[in-house]
Amino acid sequence: MSDKNQNHTRMKNRILLLLPVLLFSAAQQLSADMYVRASAMYAKPDDLGGSSSFHVAMDASAAYSLGLGYKFSILRVEAESMFLKNDVGAVTGADYGVGELKSTNLFVNGFVELPGIPVITPYIGVGAGLGWMDFKGDFELVNKDQVKFSERSTLPGYQAIVGVRAKIPLTDISAYANCRYLHMNSLRASDGEGLSLKSGDSILWELGLSVSF
Repeated sequence: MSDKNQNHTRMKNRILLLLPVLLFSAAQQLSADMYVRASAMYAKPDDLGGSSSFHVAMDASAAYSLGLGYKFSILRVEAESMFLKNDVGAVTGADYGVGELKSTNLFVNGFVELPGIPVITPYIGVGAGLGWMDFKGDFELVNKDQVKFSERSTLPGYQAIVGVRAKIPLTDISAYANCRYLHMNSLRASDGEGLSLKSGDSILWELGLSVSF
């Protein structure tokens, strides 16, 4: 075999030996930038709007979120699932009323982290997705009419997020806190006789943890 062919063979073997190392290094880098997170939120929804004589206020409640994301330098993208459930509180125009508004949401979120601040990293984000909303209500109006609502809809939604993230030293864990403004296209529930209610937006205060891997 000529020296030229031998050199070519050696080079080829070196490349073949180096390739798994490069792939392993790339996989390590990819894994290090991925994260999962879980959080609990305090959710305060707008009241359900109706007529001037019939209005439903919703109680605040806990809500929950899970996310899987990828971090690119100062940018983050993630897929998120969120569950909210708020009970009917005070009712105007009814002697009696019970009900609940449930929403299961799936979002794709994008974030920009603001560098240059030690320990704590502020961030802003936006998200878009779909929500599966379910409202059930049973009311006895002041004129003694019994009114029942049962409405389910799939609706588009949007959110804006402002928060801070703090990495826990010597770990791959970060703690974060934020405030969200959540807008879902209004769910409109009707009793079939002209009485209707329309859902509003929500403000959510969130605390959570994320783990990089």
